[in-house]
Amino acid sequence: MEAAKDGVGRITLKEFEVTNTSSAAYPGSVPGKQWGVDDFKKSLRIEVVRKEGMELEFDLVGVDASLANALRRILISEVPTMAIEKVHLYNNTSIIQVLLPVRQIFLAL
Repeated sequence: MEAAKDGVGRITLKEFEVTNTSSAAYPGSVPGKQWGVDDFKKSLRIEVVRKEGMELEFDLVGVDASLANALRRILISEVPTMAIEKVHLYNNTSIIQVLLPVRQIFLAL
């Protein structure tokens, strides 16, 4: 695996795993280099890959894995969700068991 110019390894995203995600004492820290906001601003890049309607795909470059994961968790938490708590079936005359239509309703969400 090729290392970046500043000595930080690159994270590799494989089909079933993400490798080389270990970080130092705090995000963005490199041995022998002091962390600063100005350096962070210079190294951070957001490259928009695709934008279609309400969808946006982007690459976050120059950021420690822990910060990228924190951003991912924040974005996921802002997605509205919906849940069905109770389902009442009245007079089920079909040969299908009651649990099957209920399961289909939950899968449709």
